[in-house]
Amino acid sequence: FGGPGAGITDVLIPGVHVTSYLQPAEDTAAGASAPTVAYSFAQQVASPYGQDSADSVTVTRQLDRTFVTPAASTLTAQLTAVPEAGRALSALLTKLTRAGGRSFAVAASSTFDGLPELGPDSMYRPGTRLPWISSPADRHPELVYSWHGTRLVSKIVLRGAAGVASLPTTVRIGGQQGSRLERVGLGGTVTISPALRTDKLYLSFPATSPAAGDTAAGQPSRLPVGLAGVEIPALVGLHAAVPQAAAPFRLGCGQGPSVSVGGHTYRTSVTGTVADLLQLKPVQLHLCSPSGTLALNAGRQWLTTGASADFTITSLSLTSSPVSADAQPAAGSNPSRSVSIVSWGDDNRALRIGPGAASYVEIHEAADAGWSATLDGRPLQPATLDGWQQAFIVPAGQGGTITLTFRPAIVYHVGLIISALLLLLLVALSIRTWRRRRSSPPPAGPALVLQRQPGPSHLALAHLARPALIIRRTADGMFRPAHPAHAGKHRHSPPPRPRPTRAALLRGVAVLLPLTIAIAVAGGAVAFAVPALAVLGIWRPKWLPAVAGGAMLAAGVLIATSNDPTSLGGGPFTAGTQLLALIALTAALVPALTRRDDLT
Repeated sequence: FGGPGAGITDVLIPGVHVTSYLQPAEDTAAGASAPTVAYSFAQQVASPYGQDSADSVTVTRQLDRTFVTPAASTLTAQLTAVPEAGRALSALLTKLTRAGGRSFAVAASSTFDGLPELGPDSMYRPGTRLPWISSPADRHPELVYSWHGTRLVSKIVLRGAAGVASLPTTVRIGGQQGSRLERVGLGGTVTISPALRTDKLYLSFPATSPAAGDTAAGQPSRLPVGLAGVEIPALVGLHAAVPQAAAPFRLGCGQGPSVSVGGHTYRTSVTGTVADLLQLKPVQLHLCSPSGTLALNAGRQWLTTGASADFTITSLSLTSSPVSADAQPAAGSNPSRSVSIVSWGDDNRALRIGPGAASYVEIHEAADAGWSATLDGRPLQPATLDGWQQAFIVPAGQGGTITLTFRPAIVYHVGLIISALLLLLLVALSIRTWRRRRSSPPPAGPALVLQRQPGPSHLALAHLARPALIIRRTADGMFRPAHPAHAGKHRHSPPPRPRPTRAALLRGVAVLLPLTIAIAVAGGAVAFAVPALAVLGIWRPKWLPAVAGGAMLAAGVLIATSNDPTSLGGGPFTAGTQLLALIALTAALVPALTRRDDLT
């Protein structure tokens, strides 16, 4: 996590619990002279909607930190916590739900992952109706309905949550007059015979629809029981008692997680809205102390947050107040500087910061030395907050535009531009070679030389660079060679091939060099294949198509046999597959660039 002495050491001693503290990075020298000092601590919590995901964040529920206060000070605490899905949160929501004489309540033996949004009252929540889904571990899921006064219940209608849960096929219905086991008929209708007169109804589901889905082992798996709705005609005129999302709530001192620091333990209260609890959004905690402050002496401090059944502290900040008039901020300055996002890219970002005192601009990402920042062209000093978060120190002043740049991306972009230019050069050279070949005259071949000699009419055929062959007209009017043996002797003898000239060799290098550089940018050492395949193209040009086809076929086989062809680092993203693909590309390009005729 960084910072002097930062780290976590696990010590296991039988019968002894050892707490490991994280020491975040802090600017102790600046803190000794600063008019105000702030300590900020945070932790991530696992998402309840992705607990089975391989990339879920797993942390302890305690926030254990150690830090140094340069002087005795009184600090104001600000705390944030997130609700913990489970029975405690469900009980809290039930407590916050207002029920009257014209309403009925519904409860469940379990809820999928304890998520309040999938609780039984979600079937009746207006505007955002969701199904109730039981826990997969609940072998006997049950719904309990209760209301004021007894009513005669003779029928219920079940609406299944198709696709996400198993559909009940039988229902055991219980009340004050015993229980009935009934089948679920068409349209989810269940007839209760004889009818039950009761003020509380128990619905359990001993049998559900056939297995759905298959596990990795190939065995059938059964989804948890779920219902999109339950209609009880006997309760006509009553409405479901559901939590009011917009309603605020406040839990008294001691009902939130405790905070221990400086040898003292502080209780907390909790405020927020019911919607925060339903959607597991952050809520605010408040120290049960005058003005929410705590006093710390100079020296090393040990901070620990206590565990709570329904809340986990995710962030805690301690801020001091100016201790003297000389330390007050300049007139007209703001206690906190405004920040707005101008643009936000992967490797280039811009922020606009308002006027104020010296501050940190914190980016909620892991610190990386590749990031640099400037304020209207002036470089900013980087810093690391909470041991891992990227930040930059902004000096006091009028503010301006902060530009964040990821420097390694500049080299990457320059490489892409150079590769594009080299590719254009390669295309231009290829077009020039093609046009020159189209416009050049055909190579010299046998030439006919007609000469009229005295005597009978005849023609003389002279082949360039060969002895002349004389053809005479015979008596029957046909032309026949005068020396047939001599004519056949030189019919198939090829002319000697001239050696490549220096200009031709320079042209070949000029054509192959851009291809070599482009392949080097894409695949590094694979560029050595370019000259090797160029030589092969000169002496064995018929082999190049086989090399290209074989390399591409081998790459396809590696992709087809990969265990995880779609993940980064597997299938087409492996080094072997990329190497074979580049070799195939090079072998396909080389024949058009290394024709032997171009080197003469």
